[in-house]
Amino acid sequence: SSQAGSDSTRGEARFSRLGCAWARWAEFAAMALGPRTMGLVYMLVSTTCFTFMAAISKIIGARASTEEKLFWRSLVSVICATSSHFFLNPQRGRGVRSSIAVWPRRPALLFLRGLCGHVALLAYLESIERLPLAIA
Repeated sequence: SSQAGSDSTRGEARFSRLGCAWARWAEFAAMALGPRTMGLVYMLVSTTCFTFMAAISKIIGARASTEEKLFWRSLVSVICATSSHFFLNPQRGRGVRSSIAVWPRRPALLFLRGLCGHVALLAYLESIERLPLAIA
């Protein structure tokens, strides 16, 4: 039992070092490149990710419905967002309270934003399935 506990502690320490390394790299890149250039880098990464999503959606084609593609895309997004929150948060593990709000001040607007995003992504994936990739 104590062996399992020490293995778990070593694994957590490794992930903590990995998170700190990513946080240090992101901080260094932001200082070296400046905020405008980092904005361009983020836009390039975002465009690349959407291009891969469109290509994978086109490859899958009619073998999966648009709703299934949306589900898997959303699951990947949740995993990426959660892992980036835990690994890129430099205050994690130091007893400092997170600055992320637990409950939004306007939950109706957050729900509306989610609904609009859902409909937009559903329309985007449907257009990729029906149109040639160069047009979509």
